[in-house]
Amino acid sequence: MSEAAVEITVQSGGCTEKTDFRLIVKELEILAEIAIVRVKPDNCKGFFPMGVTIEFPLADISLSGQIQKITISNPIAKTGMRSLK
Repeated sequence: MSEAAVEITVQSGGCTEKTDFRLIVKELEILAEIAIVRVKPDNCKGFFPMGVTIEFPLADISLSGQIQKITISNPIAKTGMRSLK
């Protein structure tokens, strides 16, 4: 996660797109928990051993102005909590 976006690296056969994912946001006072769900599988047969990185700009995620920290509630690799201030 960067200052301006939530970034995920996912497996891909070459047809993975940002629109293949849905973000479920739960706000808890100053904390936002985001679950990332893949809603469309990538059935292509390309070889991308490192996967692909998908970026979700924070400006596109409807968060209230009170949110100071974001955590991903279903990470594969722990990246920790990120402070927005």
